[in-house]
Amino acid sequence: MKKLILAATAAFTLLGASPALAYTNCHVTWNANTETDLAGYNVYVDGTQAVGNVAPDPAPSADVPAAQCPIGAAVTVTAFDNTGNESSPSVPAFVVDTEPPAVVTGVQVTIQ
Repeated sequence: MKKLILAATAAFTLLGASPALAYTNCHVTWNANTETDLAGYNVYVDGTQAVGNVAPDPAPSADVPAAQCPIGAAVTVTAFDNTGNESSPSVPAFVVDTEPPAVVTGVQVTIQ
């Protein structure tokens, strides 16, 4: 299974897309908002809400299905309060594939 991390970067260049997803979800974590009237969080992928109404927690997180978080996607999180006010999006983090390709096998050398 491929391991994915969310890395905050200024820019990301997608070099190529995998033909089949080798992961089931993107686990997103962030620092908790400490405001007393916090009601929850929303998680966005490329500007579209992927997970809504994440409950406040000292260690907030959400799982986004792989089909909604392809390699190279920008993930942001917002906080919202009890009156429905929503914060601006966080600095984006990008879905990055950190798993190297499988080891090459079947290598042979013949003397000619």
